[in-house]
Amino acid sequence: MNYESYNEKSDIWSLGCMLYEMCSLRPPFTATTQSELASKICTGAFTRIPMRYSDDLNRVISVMICVEVCMLVLHFFYLLNVSVFRPKFKEF
Repeated sequence: MNYESYNEKSDIWSLGCMLYEMCSLRPPFTATTQSELASKICTGAFTRIPMRYSDDLNRVISVMICVEVCMLVLHFFYLLNVSVFRPKFKEF
């Protein structure tokens, strides 16, 4: 889409899409054309996973699917406070 090389970020993004689909039973981005799909991925707009899943899981998936670097920083600081991860950070 923006002609960047494949790297670890691609793996994280793919895993986020897979987790999203496992929770919601549908992909995070759908479109009828390749250009429409690319546009949706670039804007990063997708619906929340079903409410039966926690806000923390929703946020983790959102971080993984995020394509904007500035938003990744904000999400990272949120994840530092997520109860699932907090005990692990105290070990360091």
